[in-house]
Amino acid sequence: MKRVVLSIGSNLGDRRANIITAVKRIIDKNYKLISISDIYETKPVEVNEHPYYYNVVCVFEIPGRKRDIIKFSKELLEIEEYFGRKRKQNEILPRLIDIDIIFCGDLVIDTDNLKIPHKKFRKRLFVLKPLFDIGWGNFIDPRSKKTIKELLRERDFRGQRVKKIEILKRVAGWKLMPTE
Repeated sequence: MKRVVLSIGSNLGDRRANIITAVKRIIDKNYKLISISDIYETKPVEVNEHPYYYNVVCVFEIPGRKRDIIKFSKELLEIEEYFGRKRKQNEILPRLIDIDIIFCGDLVIDTDNLKIPHKKFRKRLFVLKPLFDIGWGNFIDPRSKKTIKELLRERDFRGQRVKKIEILKRVAGWKLMPTE
């Protein structure tokens, strides 16, 4: 089994409901939710005119074979499609839901369709801060060999704004196991 870290965001419609629905749809596919961060409101990165996002980081347990990881990735794309999202290369648009795989244990996967760890997570405070807050500060990024705590300390996040909005664990009523 592998622990998979996801970043889930929404900046259209009922952002909170979109995130909760996406997490429930992942659970409904028989993946075990291990941990979930609070909801953070975040200023869009790389674009200025978009509405602010709600973001969470969550950890699921999935089977660890390569074909299982590919299947999981495809199921996440199906959930995005359920919300009407069509992924396009190099296009950043407002969206009802965005689901990114950040880590899959200590694996490094670099194919045309799947890149793990996520190629931009180190630059995104809305991923690193919630990861740190759910107890993953000592997790080592398999590419840089740095901990989440180190990545937070050494990067300049000027212009990025993250604000805790809601404690999702209590709102959604999910029973969680402690994180690693």
